[in-house]
Amino acid sequence: MDFYGLIAWAVENKKRLTTIGVGLLVVGAIVGIYFWHGNYQASASEEALDHLAIPTPEEAMRMDAGPYLEVANRYPDTTAAARALLIAGSIQYGSGKYDQAATTFQKYLSSHRDYPMVTQALVGAAASLEMQGKTNEAIARYEEVMRHSSDPNTIQAASALGRLYEAQGKSEQALNSLAKVVQETRQDSTWNAVARLQAQELLAKHPDLQQKLAQQQQQGAASMAPTAPSGQP
Repeated sequence: MDFYGLIAWAVENKKRLTTIGVGLLVVGAIVGIYFWHGNYQASASEEALDHLAIPTPEEAMRMDAGPYLEVANRYPDTTAAARALLIAGSIQYGSGKYDQAATTFQKYLSSHRDYPMVTQALVGAAASLEMQGKTNEAIARYEEVMRHSSDPNTIQAASALGRLYEAQGKSEQALNSLAKVVQETRQDSTWNAVARLQAQELLAKHPDLQQKLAQQQQQGAASMAPTAPSGQP
């Protein structure tokens, strides 16, 4: 699908845009766990989790999170427990049990902050809170993701913040978040197309932001310009 096709899709499915980012949560978590899975040493806790296997994103949406939570409770403070919590939270989110998912992702954040995929847990917690209408709490989690500046999950967080800031009337912050998505994604990507559509609608509502955006772009270009060596014109 080309860029204009993506825009047409976005316009036609406007009501779905509020969840387009969070809908990728299960996919991101499960794919990440597949990579993580290959980098641990076998132990009783990992063997217990291995008996359950790692579900595909499609399977996760139809599964029961209970067995994974049991592993996490039986073997706390282990890599297996951390992985089990991410899988369980993804299953709960995919099943529409957003309150349970938020609790599970929060448990990961409380017990395994120094483990891999902490930003995925933050996005999971934020998305689950957002789907419950807990906007302020969701924003706080998404903003925490943004502090991990080089992490790929910042794109998902910035996209979410764009719509949540706008809903709160914070138009300039919303535009800045959307601009980040546009600048850091490919032009033919869905992320980019949706962010541009949202930014266009935002600017149409708030024309004064257009000038601020132009000034920010000029300042950014100036900061990127090479400077002459000392003593030379």
